[in-house]
Amino acid sequence: TIGWWALGFSLFSATGNSFAGDSSNVFPSELNREDAVLLFFNWTFAATCARIVSGPVSGRMRILCYLFITMAMSWICFPLFAHWAWAPNGWLYKMGFIDFAGSGVVHLGGGAAAFVACLITGPRFLLHRRSSVVLTW
Repeated sequence: TIGWWALGFSLFSATGNSFAGDSSNVFPSELNREDAVLLFFNWTFAATCARIVSGPVSGRMRILCYLFITMAMSWICFPLFAHWAWAPNGWLYKMGFIDFAGSGVVHLGGGAAAFVACLITGPRFLLHRRSSVVLTW
């Protein structure tokens, strides 16, 4: 939540270039009503994108590793994906990309992160104790 407010919303915002928003909304303190609603509404999408990873990696990694993935997803990955697809100056938006109800940004981003995390960690720890890798950062 704090990371989305501090950094993610700024990377997501429609200001900036076609790759990412600029730093005009880093630690936003005075938002008008429209921007406050946009911040909260897209925070829920960022949380959902990060939460999609939780199911596939449960039993595969320690909680601190999962928290790191959650922070990376909600602070950096999702804001960039959302800016590319939803901001009028995003490069995917300019190419005519249409995201139906968040399926491309939220679900594909979370699913891809879960897939990569499962490839790295291997089988679930409790099911296959001998062949499992548990990340211990």
